[in-house]
Formats: sequence, C-alpha cells, structure tokens
Amino acid sequence: MLDEYIPVAENEKCVHDTALQNPYHPLYNDSSDENSGIFGLSTHINNVSTVIVPAPWDAACSQGTGTRQAPELILEQSRFVELHDLVLGNIYERGIVLADTNSEITVLTEEAATLENDASTAKVDQLCQRVNSVIEKEIVSHLSLNRSVGLLGGDHSISYGSVMAHKKVFPAMGLLQIDAHADLRPSLDGLTWSHASVLHRIMETIPTLLLTQVGIRAVCSIEQAYKSANNYRINQHTDYEIQRKLAQGVTWQAICDSVINHLPAELYLTLDIDGLEPSCCPNTGTPVPGGLSYNQLTYFLHRIVSSGRIIRGFDLVEVGGNPKDALIAAHLLYFLCGLVERRN
Repeated sequence: MLDEYIPVAENEKCVHDTALQNPYHPLYNDSSDENSGIFGLSTHINNVSTVIVPAPWDAACSQGTGTRQAPELILEQSRFVELHDLVLGNIYERGIVLADTNSEITVLTEEAATLENDASTAKVDQLCQRVNSVIEKEIVSHLSLNRSVGLLGGDHSISYGSVMAHKKVFPAMGLLQIDAHADLRPSLDGLTWSHASVLHRIMETIPTLLLTQVGIRAVCSIEQAYKSANNYRINQHTDYEIQRKLAQGVTWQAICDSVINHLPAELYLTLDIDGLEPSCCPNTGTPVPGGLSYNQLTYFLHRIVSSGRIIRGFDLVEVGGNPKDALIAAHLLYFLCGLVERRN
C-alpha cells in the first residue's frame, strides 16, 4: 500500500537502546528535564542523524514581528511532544539535535534591532544577505557529514541560504513550498530580501529550479504575472482549487496524488506555518483565512515519502512568538524530522 506505515529497520542503531528495553524508562513516562535538548533528547551533536539549525531572524518581516523568538519557544514546547509517532514510529531513535544559534546571526540580529525602520531598507537587505550566507555555510558543513538538516525560523527570508546549501549537495532536487503566500514579489516596501520575496530570489538565482506551491491563497498581480511567465517551472496549487475539488467530491488522497505525480524524485520542503489554517497558527505574522488542516498537511507529506520520493531537507518558518503556536510547530517539526529520516 502506498500510504502504509513505514517501520524503522530492525538493524538500525538506536540512540536509546536502554530505554527501548524498558517500557517504564523515564524517556517514555517522565516529563523532560528543562535543560534537555530538543524533544527532551540529548544535547550532544555528535553521532546524530538530523540537525536542526535555528535562525532567530525576523528583520525582513512586513507585519507582526516576533518569529525570532520561535526557535527558543519551540525548544521549550518540544519537551511536551510524545516521542512515538503513530505514523513514523520512534523518530528520535537515530538522534535529533538542535544546534546552538550561530553567534554571527545573533550579532546581525542585534544590529538589525538598532535600525530606524524608515531609513533602513538598504541596510536590512545587506543584513539579510549576510544572515543567509551564514546559514548556507553552516548547513553545508552539516550536509558534508551526511546529516539531514532542518532550518528553524525566523521569517521566511532565511530559507534562501538553506535552499542554496541543499542545492549544492543535491543538484537534482526540486522545491516544494507550503504557504498561504506565493512569496514571488521582486521586492516589498523596497526590501528585495523581504520574506515576501524569498521565492523570487531563489528562482532567479537557480534558473533551472522546479517549484511546486501548495495552499497559495494570497497573491498580488505582479506575482501572478511572474508565475505565468515561468509556468514551465512553477506548478501552483491554490487553496481555492483544492477546496473546489474537495467540494466536488474528489478525495484528499486523489488530490495529493495529482500533486505528487509531478514532483521530482528529490525535494527540499520550505514550510511557512501560515500555509495551515489560522486556527493552528493565530500568531503568525500574516495569517490568511483558509488553508490546510494539520492532518491534511501531514497526510500529504507522508504520502510523498511513501511514493519513494526523498525529502532532502526542510525549513519551518513564520511561527509566531507564542507558546501555543510553538507547541503546534514542535509537533510538526518532529514529524518533519521523521520524514527526512526516511532517506536512511
């Protein structure tokens, strides 16, 4: 069956063998220590399979800043996530760690906070480019060690560095975007490295990249003109089209498969939390009515890997600085770690 449970291979080395031998081990039944790492796991970065790189940057937001707080809040809330996933099993077994925030990003964030909004567009653009350069370099270093990497934002502008890093290592990969917005503007309010321009920057930098967008429901005419001019490499599935098919009786499975059938064998996933219904993420910067339910999203993503396609890396961005939003994001982050582990 295409969507059947994918078990962990019996010969995979478990990071927590002792816990697996004892169902009453604290890993299963006690609350996580407040000093533990992501999902209550070890903080040791050696011998892990998946590294989550935090990027607490939101200087490129157009509305509702606060996403720079998300990595820390998600870390705190992740300790309440159950470690046995009903779809993907014991995701934690091969090791997941949240890396320390790069000190250069911290410095750049502090510098951005001192700028006056009315006169800082050029400077913010420069800082965004520098942040993405730092991210790209850090992620390439992890990929060189054969680790899976997820980037945790922060606003959507940070995705550029991660996509560039993964494209260097996996040149055949395509790009899958879950989002309420197309993010294809050449600029917004004079900011060319805006969170609303990140996909435009990526597409112009990699002219051969194939992009699939799912859940789009807030665009401007300039973006649609750009999409029309690039129809040969931008495949857009709007929220309206999805809802129309559902209303006509088309199953969610059939809709998912119609998207998946046109995806390349290797993918990078950029996931803006506002691609979900606003009830899942009310404190994201620019929520939009409509969107995917949490279950629709996770079913779609699981069906992608069940089809044999490989998610080489991902980013999760635009999570608002609120504990409840962070808890939803933590559950989603754990699931994403499980998806990239399927490559192993």
